[in-house]
Amino acid sequence: MIVSHVELCLYVYHYVIFPFRYPLLLSRICKASPRRNPDREKLKMAQRRIEEQLNKINAVSNYVIT
Repeated sequence: MIVSHVELCLYVYHYVIFPFRYPLLLSRICKASPRRNPDREKLKMAQRRIEEQLNKINAVSNYVIT
C-alpha cells in the first residue's frame, strides 16, 4: 500500500501533535465554565493529568515545549 504525503501528514498531526493541544482546549473550556459548575474541578484535574503525560513524553523524546 502506498501512502501519500498528505495522508502521512494527517496521521502525524492527529496522533502526535493534536494531543499537545488538549491542555489548551481544556483550559479554555474551564475558563468559559461557571465557577460553580461541578465539572470544573474535573476539567482542571484532566488538564493536569494530560500535562503530566505530555511532560513524560517530552522527557523521553528530549523535546522541550517552550
